[in-house]
Amino acid sequence: MGCIFSGSRSRASLYRVEAESPDQTVPPQAFSWDRADRSDAKDFVYKDLMGQTKVKPPGSIQGQQFIVDSCENCSIYLFDNSASVNIDDCNNCCIFVGPVDGSLFVRDCRNCTIITVCRQFRTRDCIDCKCMLACGTKPIIEASSNIKFGCFDVSYKGLIGVAYRPAALLWNLAPSSSCSCHTFFLAAAQLETIGLSRFQNFWSDVYDFTPGTGHWDFLPLECSGLNLLEPVSGEATEYLTKDVAQVIPKTYGQRPLQADYSSLLWVVFPATAAQAATQLIITVQQQVQSVILLRTTQAKLDQHTVIELKANIGLHSEIWDLFQTEEHIALEFQGGECNAVETLAKETGACATSRSPAEALPLRFAGLS
Repeated sequence: MGCIFSGSRSRASLYRVEAESPDQTVPPQAFSWDRADRSDAKDFVYKDLMGQTKVKPPGSIQGQQFIVDSCENCSIYLFDNSASVNIDDCNNCCIFVGPVDGSLFVRDCRNCTIITVCRQFRTRDCIDCKCMLACGTKPIIEASSNIKFGCFDVSYKGLIGVAYRPAALLWNLAPSSSCSCHTFFLAAAQLETIGLSRFQNFWSDVYDFTPGTGHWDFLPLECSGLNLLEPVSGEATEYLTKDVAQVIPKTYGQRPLQADYSSLLWVVFPATAAQAATQLIITVQQQVQSVILLRTTQAKLDQHTVIELKANIGLHSEIWDLFQTEEHIALEFQGGECNAVETLAKETGACATSRSPAEALPLRFAGLS
């Protein structure tokens, strides 16, 4: 018994698309694996390196997964956004990682410094590592010891984009004469590409899967990412300089408080007013000495949380309406001069409420999945 397609007809003739007219030709079909610009997986792996400095400039990763494996005494800089990053079996390395849309997973590493912006951060079987994070969820550690955490405070050319007009022109806040707002208000280009907010940062809310305590601690408050990365050399100096404005606010987090910071103030902006929120942070840092920026967050609250906050905190109508309709940016200040911060905040048109930390707990973890 023969096949109905057997005979003199070839496979090519069976699937050929005929032109509609003798003058019309059909272009050959193009497949992704035939493209000259197709990404090569080996371009997104650093493996078995010893004593080297490696740099991926902005635009060189473009949302691919990246792997760093079995490197020793290396400085590695990924100045672009990634889908996810795995760092395995590294020893005595400094690794800087630009925005990660998914998870950054660090496994079996010793004496490494990891500085990153990511949606999720996890370590397993790591020892003596320093981590400076901006993290959209609670960092997780497992079977690890002597892990030190701090707040991400580094920017680079590529993380930031086009400068905005100073927020003072939009929100009636007169900046200090010494404020360099023209260099600070910059679009976080790579953050926006993958939908990470500069304000949604739970870096200090570490969750430890390992039974017991004492497996992690905080880096000193004065510790900076640039200091941990020094000496910065080679191509990295083109992107990572002290002249690049900081994009992500540096927060105090859950560090033990060294003074009476029982007074709490929440300042709430619409998510569209990110520049105004950033301007307020700068002004408070310059003008109000006895107040710290404890946390920042950006989220839209669910109905249950809004009702709980209204009952416990007594939100006035402006904040209530904001929570009901759109995402918000919330800044949590604590200190002896919260009244001064409240005055500055109201001059911008922001909403402010002063309550105890316990009463504001739902707002503190807004948007945390």
